[in-house]
Amino acid sequence: MQTLYTNNDSIKIKKKATFYTWWLLASLLATLFTLLPAYSSIPLIYKLLRDLPAGDAIANLSHHPETIPAALGFTLYWLIASCSTFLMLWIWMCIVERRGPWPFRLPRRQALRTYLQGLLLGVVLMSVIVCILLSSGTATLQLAGSAEGGGVVALLFTLFGWMVQGPKEEIVYRGWLLSRLTRRYGRWFSIMISSLVFALAHILNPHVNLLALFNLTLFGVLCALCVLADGNIWRVAGLHTAWNWMQGHIFALPVSGVQYHGGNLFLFQNTYATLLNGGEFGPEGGLVVTLVLVLGISLICLRQQTLATPEFLARRATQPL
Repeated sequence: MQTLYTNNDSIKIKKKATFYTWWLLASLLATLFTLLPAYSSIPLIYKLLRDLPAGDAIANLSHHPETIPAALGFTLYWLIASCSTFLMLWIWMCIVERRGPWPFRLPRRQALRTYLQGLLLGVVLMSVIVCILLSSGTATLQLAGSAEGGGVVALLFTLFGWMVQGPKEEIVYRGWLLSRLTRRYGRWFSIMISSLVFALAHILNPHVNLLALFNLTLFGVLCALCVLADGNIWRVAGLHTAWNWMQGHIFALPVSGVQYHGGNLFLFQNTYATLLNGGEFGPEGGLVVTLVLVLGISLICLRQQTLATPEFLARRATQPL
């Protein structure tokens, strides 16, 4: 009996260890998939570029004083970073997880329609945030000089860059990490862990603070709820794309503390830094974004409660993770 008791205790300890270590490992992997290219593949490819004819000019495009070359450099950076992330994730899935190459939560059915809906949602949300900030008297808005001529072309280039960057993070944090967590843990535990990991991936960004990390966590929760409601990541991929593009290249705002080049349509300026506008981190570090995200999360939760019929829940339960 003593031996049996000891064996049972040993099994329980192993199960607890597996419970804690697995989500920690998955969280670490998700962080590596998104951050490692900035310190490995991007410097390596830029170094190789500089050894080629005109390669030095290509590698320095993102710092070019002219709008279109800067926009091309911006897009090139995110193409390299995103392709590196996708490659690492694909290798992990095929070799370690032994899953197929077509990514999770990316069904082809109604993909374009759902993605465009997400783009529209991102445009509306960021426009609402900007309007609230302008009405608060803490900011001004004027048409930028790059809104004409080549500036419009540059805006399209930067949109393409964000169309690569946004889905990259959604595939890692909501497509891969959230899916893996929900297979082993509860719904809200998985949502909170994946959202916290997403927020902490920005902890090295300039001017980051606790409110900014809290808002990034809320953004992760909003996206996770959308993914679980839709059964795919197309809508949040569009939302993430438009959210960042509107901040960085329509209104010339810092995106998670980073000021990007490549032209902008408007010039949004804070008259003074407050808790409302987020100061140098951008609106994601302010209370206006907190309010908008909390309202968005509340609306999604209310909608899910309204739709939570037995038929709806049965249909959602059959969708693959």
